[in-house]
Amino acid sequence: MAVKNQKLHKQFDAEASNTSLSGPSSSKPIFHGVSIFVDGYTVPSSQELRGYMLKHGGRFENYFSRRRVTHIICSNPPDSKVKNLRSFSRGLPVVKPTWVLDSVAANKLLNWVPFQLD
Repeated sequence: MAVKNQKLHKQFDAEASNTSLSGPSSSKPIFHGVSIFVDGYTVPSSQELRGYMLKHGGRFENYFSRRRVTHIICSNPPDSKVKNLRSFSRGLPVVKPTWVLDSVAANKLLNWVPFQLD
């Protein structure tokens, strides 16, 4: 599994180096330092969110890792799943995918608190 994760990280890094970042080159990318894990069905899809992370300087994790993930993205999970996410993630933010979309639209990283799951 470790080899598979390394392969996926190398693929993401290769794609990220080929994808031009939006905005002037002197400014930091919108999602600099942000790494997301998408759990379940979301609108937009996980592949679209991956594209936003590629284009705007973030990371996309295919598998959850407490060491790498900074935000968990979910659309409409059941209550039991939210409780499980919060317990095994040890306090990582669980937010709606609109946080990513609105941050891109605003061209800056927005506070995730208004976008967290209730």
